[in-house]
Amino acid sequence: MLKKRAYEFGFASLFAIIVGAFIILLAIIVAVKLTNQSKSTTNTLQGYQLGILTTPIETNLEESKIATIEVPRPTSLFNICTPPDQAYSNLYFGKQELNARVKIDIGQESRESSGVSSTFLNKYFFSSQRLDANQIYYVLSKRVEMPFKVANVLIMWSDIDNYCVSDPANLPSYLKSEMADIGLDSFGFDFNGCDNAGETTKRVCFDCGAGISDDCDVVVCLSNQWVKKLDANDRERTIYYPLSTNPDDKFVFLYGAIFSDPDVYVCQIKRLAARAKELAQLYRLKSNELEFKGCRSQPLKNALPAYISFTDRIITADPLTSSLIEQWTDEATRLENENAATCKIF
Repeated sequence: MLKKRAYEFGFASLFAIIVGAFIILLAIIVAVKLTNQSKSTTNTLQGYQLGILTTPIETNLEESKIATIEVPRPTSLFNICTPPDQAYSNLYFGKQELNARVKIDIGQESRESSGVSSTFLNKYFFSSQRLDANQIYYVLSKRVEMPFKVANVLIMWSDIDNYCVSDPANLPSYLKSEMADIGLDSFGFDFNGCDNAGETTKRVCFDCGAGISDDCDVVVCLSNQWVKKLDANDRERTIYYPLSTNPDDKFVFLYGAIFSDPDVYVCQIKRLAARAKELAQLYRLKSNELEFKGCRSQPLKNALPAYISFTDRIITADPLTSSLIEQWTDEATRLENENAATCKIF
């Protein structure tokens, strides 16, 4: 009888242990899921907040300016750009997505978890596809005029992803003066040389004859308007930049090309072309309205459809060639000249 009771007690205890272990395991699984969900929510909010924080930067006065965004923990920002596809209304202008990953310390380990991408239809970030920062992101706001204002673009780098000019003697005085006015040398871009360069500093060479090497991570050819660098897959790429029609800020796209991954740069150029096309269509309607008020300009009316047609070529071009990029400046200049000769519509 005692043996039977002992057996019964042992079975009950074993059953309780099994049930208890299952409940504990279930609690751990739920806790892990909730923790991961919390991390995902935090990262999603961080990506969205970074996008929102840049709004006052790009909507201030139009001159070039640099702002800093501080992050509380080491952060990786993923710049996801989708080019325009005008067959779909939700991709008519393409889209900009930001995804932030924040490092979280768990015991002795440091992990990062991905949140849901935050989408912005009216922002244009030029940066690396993955932009790591320990504490600070730098954001340079630039106004794009081709020839009317198209948008303000945001050029980003960080306290890890910083730059220096390896051959300052080759840097033209007008460009060095502009960089000094912007204040780049105080924000992780040393245009006076690479003597203080760290391991992650990217070296920029202003030399059309140079190639990608240990001394040159980015090669700039001002005379031919191209930038050479490695893409996210370590393939050497050459990307071309147009000159803005604003004589006081011609090199907006040059900065975008220096700081961007080539795929991000090309995507943002196409998105800006799509926006320029839509604005030109609005100005075309405005020119028709002004004609009824006695302001006639046949050359301007002819130039606008040509500009609209040209921006379509940029949107669909693969690849974006040097001649096509240079022609964008020519078409924008022509449109600006025709606008100045008549009743101005922009």
